[in-house]
Amino acid sequence: MADAAAVEMQAMNLETEKQEVVAALAGAFGVAPPIDTGLTLDEKYALCRSVGEECIQEEELRLLLEKKPVPICYDGFEPSGRMHIAQGVMKCLNVNKLTKAGCHFKFWVADWCGRFPFPRSAFAIAHTRPAKGRVTGCPDCLSTR
Repeated sequence: MADAAAVEMQAMNLETEKQEVVAALAGAFGVAPPIDTGLTLDEKYALCRSVGEECIQEEELRLLLEKKPVPICYDGFEPSGRMHIAQGVMKCLNVNKLTKAGCHFKFWVADWCGRFPFPRSAFAIAHTRPAKGRVTGCPDCLSTR
């Protein structure tokens, strides 16, 4: 009986140490520590799967959710023109589903590309001063549409 209690206590200590290490590593890499969502792996998988229409390697997604404490999701868009309200609502719903599954989000906004009217001309791009600290070019901007 005492051995079972000792084994259980050791398992609890290992779990606590694991959580501390994960939190420290997450902080070192600029990511918030994982949040215990209380969802099972199948529930997390179903939430993540509901965001996309197609999943090429479903087992890889399941393995990622099982092994990685904080999966990072990326969403990139170019704010050229006005955004339709439905696009904003869908983005909000999808981000909320993925954060509920324990994922963290990073948004990439191509604001430098969005400054140019359509059609983009190479002359306009070459004579625009980029803001300091931002990416100063992207391949999409160099093509004319």
